[in-house]
Amino acid sequence: MAVQLNLKISDGGIRRVGGGSASRGSARGAYSAAELQQKIKDNPGFKLKGDTLVTGSDDAAIDAALASLRCGSDSVAIVFPQRREEVYTTLEKATEAEAAGIKIACGWGQPTVDVHRDGRVSGATFCRCKRAFDAEGEFNPTYDDADTMARYCDNLVFA
Repeated sequence: MAVQLNLKISDGGIRRVGGGSASRGSARGAYSAAELQQKIKDNPGFKLKGDTLVTGSDDAAIDAALASLRCGSDSVAIVFPQRREEVYTTLEKATEAEAAGIKIACGWGQPTVDVHRDGRVSGATFCRCKRAFDAEGEFNPTYDDADTMARYCDNLVFA
């Protein structure tokens, strides 16, 4: 099953994609972590071409990033909404990912995905995460829509 996303047409023939409501569409090169793992299981020769960006908040993101490297991605980066000390992962996993060459950016989330006119992912823009947890300690991020970071990618994995 392909990751389902909202599609919006913007200038320059690029569609901007956000997550979640009634108007649904899909972007080639966008995967859930579970879908990526299933593709690898079903096809041991599965390859990812180009640069891969993983967004998520725990070990699943690191596992998806490591799997992306094994599938041939030229480069892999992970974007976490939490600050580094709040990320749900062990120090060993984060160290393993960075030792493998995976870049980690913390404090960004709520991606809007750029999609070429042909339907392929071309990048994502993230908003600064002001707070990842609410007063009760529950994961409930709030974002600053005016403070953004754009990243180019050929593949985007939601973990």
